[in-house]
Amino acid sequence: MRSATASPMLAAVLIALGVGTITRADGQTDAAAKAQRRPKVFYSVFNFGYGGDDFPDDPALFEKIVARVSGEGGFNAIMCSWSAERADVCRRHGVKMMVDLLNGRHHIYKSPDETKALLETLRGNDAVMGYHLWSDEFGGMAEGRARDIHTCHTWDPTHPCYSATRKTSGLGALAEADIFGWYDFHWKRSGWNRHFAALQVALPLARRHDSVFYSLLSTDSGRPGAGNYNRSLWSLNQGVAFGMKGALWFIGMRQMDKGSGEWTELGRDINKVNAQIMPLKEELLRIGNPTAVYATPITKDANNRDVQGAPTMLGELADNAFPAEFWIKPQAGEFTMGVFKDDTGRDAIYVANF
Repeated sequence: MRSATASPMLAAVLIALGVGTITRADGQTDAAAKAQRRPKVFYSVFNFGYGGDDFPDDPALFEKIVARVSGEGGFNAIMCSWSAERADVCRRHGVKMMVDLLNGRHHIYKSPDETKALLETLRGNDAVMGYHLWSDEFGGMAEGRARDIHTCHTWDPTHPCYSATRKTSGLGALAEADIFGWYDFHWKRSGWNRHFAALQVALPLARRHDSVFYSLLSTDSGRPGAGNYNRSLWSLNQGVAFGMKGALWFIGMRQMDKGSGEWTELGRDINKVNAQIMPLKEELLRIGNPTAVYATPITKDANNRDVQGAPTMLGELADNAFPAEFWIKPQAGEFTMGVFKDDTGRDAIYVANF
């Protein structure tokens, strides 16, 4: 990362990829339904949390927040409880709803009758981008999380479901979800370099299951109004090079005063990140998962500190060096590059500055 003003990305994208065949555990092919459900754009999801409804009850304030989130915020989805009134507000402002199913009377496994009835009525509803099923570590409950995914697909086969874990623990159990994900808050907890370790786990799963992946990214990875923007953009940008197709930002109350609908400095940081990425929201879904991700040696780490033994490959990217026979020959710079193919076999690349 060099400066807050330098744009750390380059992208070239183009035509939707063909859809492979997916086989469920019961042996039935599900390719057509999965292709229909798959998100068609990159989603940046604003949320005040899950498992409870923290958006304001006041309709005027709710609309003010949605208008700001979709306007200067640059978000195109919110996670919240379902209501027809909220759906109307979201339609007016061009925002989709990620309907939380860990919440109130609509809980994926605690209130199945009510949730089944809701999802059956929401089939094909254009206000819905998908359903939120889980976003935490689940230990030995992998079977239950896989059950939730199947249940969601049964009740509404027209919208994707999102299920996530902590770090990459149990991530394979979620890969049958249309969208799977994780959180690790790498800047504050595991270390920025561990972001690549998680991405290296997610990409093969997405390829194998013809799914897409998001990540729950922290909104406070650095100093508000300064390093936080750099770090947040770095995390998202590196994810996109590995095929990430969306992000949930944790958490809305750090970004906005929900009593007034006014942005905080952290919120303005994430708005600037959206301004960089969201112009590509349609193109990023047209190129599918990368066929390869390559990286250059580095002399500076993500905190712009000298690296011992530089230039050297970051440990988590040691197997991602550019092959000698690759058609692009890096001449300068420090970056990762996602290599994609469109459905005619043409190449597309996404470059994320280190």
